[in-house]
Amino acid sequence: MTGEYLYLAYGSNLHPGRLRQRSPSARLLGTAALGGWSLHWHKRGVDGSGKCNVVAGRGARSEVHGAVYAIAAAEWAALDEAEGEGYGVQALKIPKYGGVFLYMARPQYVVEGLRPYRWYRDYVVHGARYHGFPAPYVAQILAMPWVEDPDPRRSRDHEGALGDLARGAAED
Repeated sequence: MTGEYLYLAYGSNLHPGRLRQRSPSARLLGTAALGGWSLHWHKRGVDGSGKCNVVAGRGARSEVHGAVYAIAAAEWAALDEAEGEGYGVQALKIPKYGGVFLYMARPQYVVEGLRPYRWYRDYVVHGARYHGFPAPYVAQILAMPWVEDPDPRRSRDHEGALGDLARGAAED
C-alpha cells in the first residue's frame, strides 16, 4: 500500500507518544468533535479491563472529542495488530477532514460494567489534555471509575511509559 490514511484517535491513542510507538509516521492534523456520539469504556480488552469505544446516537447532547492523524498506509497493519481483534475499522466522514478511519468495538467484545485500569484511563486523560479538549470533557474522563491492574509488572511498565511519554509530549 502507498499513501496515508486519516485516523481518528479517541482512546489511549490520543496520547501522541503512545500512538507513535504503534505508528511512527503519525502526524497530527487537528482535532474534531463528534456530536451525538458518546464515549464508553465497555470494550473488553485482552487483559479483561474496559477499553474505550465510541457509540453513535446515544444522546443528542453527547459529544466525543478525538484527534485526527495522518498515518502511513504501510503502518496500518501494525496499528491493527496493536488494537487487536476486539476492534473493527469503520469509516466516517468529518466535515473538516473528509473520510477518516476509527476503531470501534466489535459487538461480541462489548461488556457493560467494565472498568479501565488506572494507567489506561491516564493515557486517555493525558491525551485529552495534550490536545486541549474542553475542561468538562477532560473532567468526564477523570470521573470514570477505574481499578488497579492486578498485574503489578504491567502496571509499572505502563506507569513508566506514561512518564516517558509525558516528558516526550512536553518536548513536542
